[in-house]
Amino acid sequence: MRFFVLASLVTTATAIPCKIVGAGNGLCRSCPCTGCEILAEVPNGATREFACVWRLGQSVDGDNTWVYLPDSNCYVARLRTDCAANLLGGCLSAATQGFLPGSPGGRGVA
Repeated sequence: MRFFVLASLVTTATAIPCKIVGAGNGLCRSCPCTGCEILAEVPNGATREFACVWRLGQSVDGDNTWVYLPDSNCYVARLRTDCAANLLGGCLSAATQGFLPGSPGGRGVA
């Protein structure tokens, strides 16, 4: 098992409003991995201000990018939002928690 340390420190770039899409609420986790603690749920269809993208998170349905929600200090799998990953700056590194990236087959449930 390999454990990685993740960032909670984000860039000072302007946050981008993005909507939660797909079935059910968007689960906002303590780190960009489906095994991490759920800190908040964002209702389906709700728009929130996301600050940056973490590009090396656990792959969920082939997408390993997660977006950071600063007001809840948590991450949502990017595929659960209408955020274009290229519009957000990358999150800087400074960690508070480790996580085990990827599940067998590289798929998870966001």
